[in-house]
Amino acid sequence: MLRMKLKRNVISLTVSILLIILLFSTLLPPFTAVKLKPGTPSDTSIDLYKTIIFDNINLTIRGPECIPVSFLNFTIFEGSTEIAYVKFNVMGSEIEDSPSNKFTVTNVTNTSNLPYNSSGGYGYDEDDGSNHTFNYGYGNANIGASDLIILYRITYIAHQTGIFTAKLFVNSSNYTYVSGPSLNFTVSEGEIYSPYPAYESTGIARPPTNLSVKINGTNLDVYFYFYNMTPVTDIWTQFANWTSLSSPQTCEFTNFTDMGNDWIWGNTSYQWSANATNGTTWSNTSYYYTTTGSRYDVSNDGIVNVQDLSYAWGYRKTGSKPYDGLYDVNDDG
Repeated sequence: MLRMKLKRNVISLTVSILLIILLFSTLLPPFTAVKLKPGTPSDTSIDLYKTIIFDNINLTIRGPECIPVSFLNFTIFEGSTEIAYVKFNVMGSEIEDSPSNKFTVTNVTNTSNLPYNSSGGYGYDEDDGSNHTFNYGYGNANIGASDLIILYRITYIAHQTGIFTAKLFVNSSNYTYVSGPSLNFTVSEGEIYSPYPAYESTGIARPPTNLSVKINGTNLDVYFYFYNMTPVTDIWTQFANWTSLSSPQTCEFTNFTDMGNDWIWGNTSYQWSANATNGTTWSNTSYYYTTTGSRYDVSNDGIVNVQDLSYAWGYRKTGSKPYDGLYDVNDDG
């Protein structure tokens, strides 16, 4: 009788232990995991067209883990709406971005010899608590091994106003890991806004009807600079200025005649900047636009013909009007 009672107690204890183990195995996460961080923005408030830097963007693959990283995606959101992104591989090389030329990815970690394994790992997502087994990919895949931590720095040129956050996505072979959101950052008009021609605009006349910006501030001095002046290139040249302005005010330049023919190239990107100062701080914003027409239309008469060859040849030394610009008409260097 005593023996049977003891046996029943042993069986009950064993069942209880198994139930406890099952409960803990269900509630507790696996010891291997993947963790993402979207980085920390360099500022919480910036002006439109300025650059914000996200440091310590982090892909952590725990020591016993390995996952097949297809690509990473760093995305800017306004609320739940995606407004910009950059895709890049684990080495930090950019694959694509939208809008174009708004992001720069820098790999902070030396990725020349990342560990890659053909077995191991559960693919547990620390952010949402789900399991995804791959058994191959980047990572040390060894119990007791150190975590594989890959850090990136990403710069983003703010292209619209609003309040934004960023997230990091890591796409594996059949699952996408998603970080939590970054801190909010706000993009506002700033002291200089509403440029004409609009930033990155195309099909602009030669020369444009005007170059202009609106200002937001008090007692501001405003300066316009142009980057493509000829015959000397690749320097910033001041061509207009205003003093002691207060908002609302528009600064507009229209006198292209006195500037020679520095604006007449067709199908060419021109860069200019508007700078404002109150005597203590400066606000500097650069813009570029692309002209309509053909680069071969040197005489700027809307037709590409032998007359354009005559202009390019006949005025190559004298610098006389109507052509006193660059002689590399076909833009091949």
